[in-house]
Amino acid sequence: MRWLNLHLYIGLVGGALFVLTSLTGSLLVFNKTIDEWMNPEQLVRTAGTDLPLNQIVAAAQAAHPDWPVPDSLIFPLHEQDSF
Repeated sequence: MRWLNLHLYIGLVGGALFVLTSLTGSLLVFNKTIDEWMNPEQLVRTAGTDLPLNQIVAAAQAAHPDWPVPDSLIFPLHEQDSF
């Protein structure tokens, strides 16, 4: 009987860890969509103002010179979205 209780509680703790991992992973996958939903006022890009990537990276470096060089860009998903 002791082994069954031990097995039960180890399984419950392990299951709770899997649920926590799954939820935080889902938040990471939908991070950009959740951010757009919670902060719509930050979507200020207007259609027709497309710039070359080197100008976008240069503008980011000029805005934050103490940050490291960007190693990846997330492309816009819709017209109001930004890099």
